[in-house]
Amino acid sequence: MKVHLSFESLDDGESESTNALNKLEGREDVLGVIVERLFPGKFTDQEAEVSIAFVSAPDMKEKNYTYRGIDEPTDVLSFPMWEDQDGVFLPPSDWDVLPLGDILICEDVVRENAHQNGTSYVEELYLMVAHGFLHLLGMDHDTEEKQQKMWLFQSAICKEWLLDEKKSHQSPSLGGEVTR
Repeated sequence: MKVHLSFESLDDGESESTNALNKLEGREDVLGVIVERLFPGKFTDQEAEVSIAFVSAPDMKEKNYTYRGIDEPTDVLSFPMWEDQDGVFLPPSDWDVLPLGDILICEDVVRENAHQNGTSYVEELYLMVAHGFLHLLGMDHDTEEKQQKMWLFQSAICKEWLLDEKKSHQSPSLGGEVTR
């Protein structure tokens, strides 16, 4: 599956967030590798679209309360289009282009998380994109087993993006880091 990320910015396109996400353009192929690892032999001829938008802390708080019953802002929310009631990823197989859903990111919370975790803002931002993407594919972290698997995949995505950022543009080579 070839994945396309589209970004919606609330600024003039010059923020650190927008610049960081723009660097992911052309490097979405690592997401296609993850889809192949999760769903071997499926979706190989399809293209997928993911929309990513930044929202303010008050807007994220409102959405988090509306959809999760939590009255505080969060770093990332995902709105998958193809999950059944059990959270299983069930997209149509006969569509050429498959919209996977939307990812909302709150920059203020991501900055605070980066500070608390001792990571850079860009690392934390990439983690949120990877995390949100995996939720769009039906992954969750509501049990220890599911969390370990999801963390492994999101770590592999981020590691590849950060390595690629340092080495310029090379094709993804997730090697043996990700197992099914």
